[in-house]
Amino acid sequence: MAPIVLQTEVNCKGCVKKIEKTIKKMPGVTAVRPYVGEGRVVVEGTADAEAVRARLESKLKKPVVILSTGVDPPPPPAAPAAGASSQAAAPPPPPRATHDDYEYTPYNRHPPHYNPSYFSDDNPKGCCVQ
Repeated sequence: MAPIVLQTEVNCKGCVKKIEKTIKKMPGVTAVRPYVGEGRVVVEGTADAEAVRARLESKLKKPVVILSTGVDPPPPPAAPAAGASSQAAAPPPPPRATHDDYEYTPYNRHPPHYNPSYFSDDNPKGCCVQ
């Protein structure tokens, strides 16, 4: 079975402990994974999504939204037979990266890379030889 995914406020480790303690006691729950900062709780097992939502909402006193009920999605439609022609052609492959697409950062010092020059109007006695 697919996991149940819930959305609620998960701000700290205290929230995580409270969520885990509340949901782990329910029948049919095998694992609970709250994600701090994302506001997402993933529940593994055979528990009813609506029952988990109601219990969590009553304990946390915060709104809880069901993002996924844990029911496996229906299978995708069957592909057409090999001999049948399809109206939509396959999309073209993405273009290959060229040298102009390369992003220059301080960590990948590929050309153009020039040594710094310390000689300037502010520092006329500076040397540019290293």
